[in-house]
Amino acid sequence: MSSSSNSNGQLVNALDARAQRYHNRALGQVLPNTHTGKRTHSKNQGTDQENQEPRQKRPTPDASQPGPSNRGTPEAPIVAADFTKAVIIVSADQKFKQEVESDRVQVIERFEAQIPQDCQEEGSWSRQGAEYPGIPSRKLCKVDIEANGVVGEGVVQAAYEIHNTPSQALVLHQGRTCLTMSSAHTAKISSALRDILALKNRFLDTLKRTIGRDLINREKYLNKEILENPDHPFWMYQDLSFFHTMAAGFSIMYMCLKDQIVAPPRFSYTPVNMFTKSAYNVWKNNAANKRFDELKKVSIRGSKKATVCENPSGCVCNQRFAALYDDKATQFLYKADGLLNLKDYNPAVSRLVMECSDACGCSINCPNRQLQRGRNKALVVYHEDELRGFGLRAAEPIKKGELITHYAGVIHTISKEDHKNRQISYDAELTMFSKRLVIASDTVGNVARFLGHACSPSAVFMETYSRKSEMEIVVPQIGIYALKDIKIGEAVSISYWKKDDLREKKGVKQVKCGCKVGCKSWIKV
Repeated sequence: MSSSSNSNGQLVNALDARAQRYHNRALGQVLPNTHTGKRTHSKNQGTDQENQEPRQKRPTPDASQPGPSNRGTPEAPIVAADFTKAVIIVSADQKFKQEVESDRVQVIERFEAQIPQDCQEEGSWSRQGAEYPGIPSRKLCKVDIEANGVVGEGVVQAAYEIHNTPSQALVLHQGRTCLTMSSAHTAKISSALRDILALKNRFLDTLKRTIGRDLINREKYLNKEILENPDHPFWMYQDLSFFHTMAAGFSIMYMCLKDQIVAPPRFSYTPVNMFTKSAYNVWKNNAANKRFDELKKVSIRGSKKATVCENPSGCVCNQRFAALYDDKATQFLYKADGLLNLKDYNPAVSRLVMECSDACGCSINCPNRQLQRGRNKALVVYHEDELRGFGLRAAEPIKKGELITHYAGVIHTISKEDHKNRQISYDAELTMFSKRLVIASDTVGNVARFLGHACSPSAVFMETYSRKSEMEIVVPQIGIYALKDIKIGEAVSISYWKKDDLREKKGVKQVKCGCKVGCKSWIKV
C-alpha cells in the first residue's frame, strides 16, 4: 500500500472530528451546469524576430509574484463581462462606448475574470502568494467554523476517494479550506459530482504505465502533506478546475503529477472572444457581417453540395460561403451525426466551416450549429515537463471530426501598438476572416491556450463562421476539430508549423522539435 493511501486513511477520522458539526450538509449540491458551450498557430505577421519563437519556450507565469487584483483600479475599473451579449469590446474610450454600446454590444474598460457572485470571499484564511483572476483568495477555515458554527450549506466543490473504502469519500466545500473536509457516503453525493470523480479516475488509470503509483494515488486519495496544508499548490489546481469548469460550462481539470508540483498557470478565463477597439473598427465593415439578403445582390456562384441543415431547402450556408470565400478556401461540412467531414482535408489549404443562422430557418438543434451550441469535450490541462510546460489531454474519448472546443481570447490587430506588452506566442492568426486580426490568449483565454505542438497532430484549427442572428456582427471563431480518434489520456495537439518549416535547413538557426521522443523535426528560432 502506498504512503499516499495510508495517509489518506489515517486522516479521515481526524478530519471528521474537526468538522462533525456540519459535514453532512450540502452533499447534494454541485457546480451549476451553466451551459455546454474554445491556435491555427502560425507565425505572426509582425516584423520582429521574436515572433518566430517556438511556443514551447514561452515562460510559465510566476505564481510567486503578486497577481492582478480582482477589483481593478480607479483608472480602469472592472465591470463584469456579460457573456450573453453578441459582442464584447474592451476599450476605455467613453465616447466610443456611448456610440456603439447597445442591447447586443457591451463595452468594458478592462476585462478580468470575476469570482462568481454566489461565492463570497469570507473567512480568516487567505492564500499566500499570487492572486488568480476569478479564484477566491480567502476561505473559511477551522477557526471560523468553530467560532461561528455552520455558515450556510455551501456547495460541494470536489470529492476524493478513500483508499479501500469505496462507500466513502472526502468532500471539499466551496469557500472552505482542506482542514474543514469530512467524509460522506458516496450515495449522498450528487450524481454529477460522482460523474466528475469517475471521469478523473478513468483519466488517471490511463497513466499507470508512465506515472508512478504514488503520484497517481496522491491525485486520487490525497496525502498527509496535502490534507494538512491549505497553501499547498495542489489546492490551487483544484480551485482552477472547479471555477474554470463553472466559467466554461464543461469539465476542465488541472493536474501536475510530478514530485514537486509546479505553480499552476495564471490567466483570466473567458468562454467567448472579445474585441479591442482597434480590432472592432477593422472588423465591423467586413463583408462577412452582411445579411444574406444583402449578399444576394452580388453574383453568387452557388455550391450545390448538400448540407445537413434541418431545413435543407432554406439553408443558405453554401451560397454564403460561395459569396464570401469560394475562391480562397475549402469549405468543410458537418455530417448528420455532427462530426466534420474531413475527406478533403489538406493542411496546406485554407479552410473554413460555415454554420447556420436564422436566415436558414432551422432551430438551434440543427446539426449545422455545433460551435454555436457550445459543443465541448472534457479536457485536462496537464503539466507535461519543463520543456513543454502545460499541454492538453482528452478526459473522454473524442471521435474523428468532432468539435473539441474553440480558441477564445481577445481579438487584436497585428499592429505594433496592439502587440505592445504581451506575449505574441499565444496569438492565433485569422487567415480567412481577416489577415489583419489575431486571437490572443496570453492573459485572457480559455482551455485551448494550452494546445501543444505535434508534428503529427491529433487536432486542427478551422476558422468557423457562426452567428445565431443575421442582425448580429459575426465574431471570428476558431473551432478545434479532431483529425483522428483520440483516446482518454492522449494529447490533444495541433501543428504550429507547415511541414516545410519543420525540415532541417542549412544556414538557418534551428533547434530539435521535442514534441515526442525521437522526433526528427527542426524548428526555426
